[in-house]
Amino acid sequence: MNFIKRSFILITMSALLIAPLALSSEEESVALPDAPDGFTWQPMSEIQGALLQPEGWFFKKGKSKNSILYFITKEKFNKSPNYKTGFSLKMTPKIPETYKLQPTEYAQKVRDRSSENLVIEKTWEQKAGSLMLYGFQYLGYKNEIPIRAFVIFLANDKTGTIFRIMFESPEKQWKETWPVGEQIINNMILDDEV
Repeated sequence: MNFIKRSFILITMSALLIAPLALSSEEESVALPDAPDGFTWQPMSEIQGALLQPEGWFFKKGKSKNSILYFITKEKFNKSPNYKTGFSLKMTPKIPETYKLQPTEYAQKVRDRSSENLVIEKTWEQKAGSLMLYGFQYLGYKNEIPIRAFVIFLANDKTGTIFRIMFESPEKQWKETWPVGEQIINNMILDDEV
């Protein structure tokens, strides 16, 4: 197999790792490890990555004005993402051109602004090469239902891109649903050159 010089990031709860995953030069696809029992890999070809999708959950991708969106949700939805439990990934390129801020500055600003409206349970920051991770977990409301959400902003000042990664669930169901969200996040594969 021919290898393209590109590294991928594998997100974990405790660290960001630059993973030596290979791309096939013919297919431009990630050579994925075996999925854990109860999950299948869902490719994200537009951003050269992959997510684990739990059996019985739903996958949807879309676009907004400047972003590419991916959802893996327990409940099926049509046009608007009105699910109760699920994972979302939003990739937004050209942050400096759009917001006149570097992705790291933008991520900090959004995280800090979030603390004005939500009950922040914990925050963290971590550097991994040219990437910076800004995370927080919060309690809030969605459609008048108390929810808990785990949010990561992955900022890449080198490429001008930011990824917003989130898993959310009704607070009462968090203990049952978080292990699924944690599995999705811990095994997420993203290209650090996007």
